[in-house]
Amino acid sequence: QAMTDASKRDRVFLSYSHRDSEWLDKVRAVLNPDVRNRRIQYFDDRELDPGDPWYQEIADAIDYAKVAVLLVSPNFFASRFIVEDELPRILKAIDDGLTLLWLPLSGKLLGPEAIPGSEKLAELQPVWDASQTLDSMPEESQTSRLVDLSRRINKLLNPNRIPTRIPFLTLGNLFKGREAELAQLDEHLRRQGSSAMVQP
Repeated sequence: QAMTDASKRDRVFLSYSHRDSEWLDKVRAVLNPDVRNRRIQYFDDRELDPGDPWYQEIADAIDYAKVAVLLVSPNFFASRFIVEDELPRILKAIDDGLTLLWLPLSGKLLGPEAIPGSEKLAELQPVWDASQTLDSMPEESQTSRLVDLSRRINKLLNPNRIPTRIPFLTLGNLFKGREAELAQLDEHLRRQGSSAMVQP
C-alpha cells in the first residue's frame, strides 16, 4: 500500500486497551472542547458504529492521523490486536509524518523489569518521564498533565492557528481580530506592574 501524503494527515488517533477505558474518558474530557469546536478531528474505536468495517476504519484512521496518542499500560501490551496490528502500523507511520505521543499510564514501562512488549517503545520519548505513571499521580497532577497533552496536540494539528499568550488555548478564537486591543491591554498591565514596583 502506498504511503499517505503527509499533508493529508490532519487528525488525532487514540490507541488504548479497553481495560483502560476510564483513562480514555479522562483524555477525551480534555480534548472534547477542541473536538466540539472543530479545532481537532479525533478518532478512537468508540467512534465506530455497529456494522462498520472496523478493521478498515481503524487502518484508515491511522493512515490519516497526524498525531497518535498511546495510553500505555500492561493492558495495552496484553492486547493482541494492539501489539500485532495497531502498534506496528503506527510505528511505521512515524516515517510518513505521524507524531507519536505515548502516555505512561501504569506499570513498569522502562528498564530491566519493564513489562514485556514495552521495549517496542524504548527508543521513543514518552510525553513525560515513564517512571511517573498517570495512575500514581494525585488527581490535580493527572488533570494538569492531560491539559498539557491537549495543548500539545492542538499545536501539532494547528501550528499556525494557536494564538500566543492565551492561557486556555480553546478560548483562542474568542480573541480573533482583537489583537490590537489585547496588545494595548498587555501594555497597560505591564505599565501598571512597573509603576507598582516603584511605589514606596
